[in-house]
Amino acid sequence: MKLEVMTSHKVLYTGEAEMVVLPAWQGEMGILPGHADFVVMLKAGHIRLVTGGKSETVNVSGGFAEVSHDRVVVLPDAADVAH
Repeated sequence: MKLEVMTSHKVLYTGEAEMVVLPAWQGEMGILPGHADFVVMLKAGHIRLVTGGKSETVNVSGGFAEVSHDRVVVLPDAADVAH
């Protein structure tokens, strides 16, 4: 599935992911391809994504995420890619 992380100033991350874990207000949410469509409010934390068996992390300070079938769009208040 495609993951996009966009702040109001730039596209921070775009790429394919096998799985995405979001820091939702209700707790962590794991997203796999074909997931039901929804919009969720995020709390400050880490988005974890798995691609090719490797895990990457994007730090976010809240915001929203939209999930639709094979696409996750994250609109954080602020974000940076963890190194």
